[in-house]
Amino acid sequence: MAGKQPRRAFSGQGGGQDGNKTFLGEPLEVTPMPFNAVMLDTDNMRVTDTSDFTTRLLVTVQQLRREGRSSMWVRVHALNGHLLGVLGTFGFKCHHCEPESVIMNLWLQPGKENKVPPYATHLVGVAGFCQNKKGEVLLVKEGSKNLSGWKLPGGYINPGEEFGAAAVREVEEETGVRSSFEGLLALRHQHQQSFGVDDIYVVTRLQALTDELRLCSSEIQDARWVPLKQFQDEASHPILRTVAELTRGWGQGEGPVRGDIVEREHPSILPGRPPYKLYHAPLPGQ
Repeated sequence: MAGKQPRRAFSGQGGGQDGNKTFLGEPLEVTPMPFNAVMLDTDNMRVTDTSDFTTRLLVTVQQLRREGRSSMWVRVHALNGHLLGVLGTFGFKCHHCEPESVIMNLWLQPGKENKVPPYATHLVGVAGFCQNKKGEVLLVKEGSKNLSGWKLPGGYINPGEEFGAAAVREVEEETGVRSSFEGLLALRHQHQQSFGVDDIYVVTRLQALTDELRLCSSEIQDARWVPLKQFQDEASHPILRTVAELTRGWGQGEGPVRGDIVEREHPSILPGRPPYKLYHAPLPGQ
């Protein structure tokens, strides 16, 4: 189907010279995707004739199976929500949602293992172990009744955001303290958390650039700078206790004796893909 001239896939609204024409019995126009899959995108289409759509969907699925395609994706715009039931009768499953669309998928190779990965298997959060020039550690107390103790500032990362950048942002949003990212200290991987997905929690090391506290009243109840020794002695949560042990032997305002887990950028080996960050212990000689 690649290389064909685009044609209007559905009857009804949409304008153009094809206007209200239908193509009964013709396959729907799809776009090739990686891993031998195809995509039908309805974002710019308005389907008014579901019987026509059903007929053409049947023809499309049959043709794709003859071609040996692995799976078919369909992006269903909210204004085409009435198609969800039609797709469901063909065995399409909801895979994930976008702000204005639902993405559905049909595995086209019965008898073979479905290789389509699940969506959003993890949420990723960060914490900032932030020290000022005195070596003091920044701690916060959230307003949540479920989290009443002192903790490291932090939160969830945004799409496309690196661990360090997220930690720097969260610390400033919650406490007003500006900081720089120095490296990683620890990582927690926990299963079956919010929304039933797994959770990755990354503890970063930050160096404070300012000391003044300006709290975000909607998220933070209190914040304070505490001496490193006090943090080490009072840490009660397993993650904080581990970080406390990691910091023993540090000098005032200094970092790990053996060096941080550092962040280095590398180019993607795939054309057109953005570079990526690799995190690792210091290399020999660094």
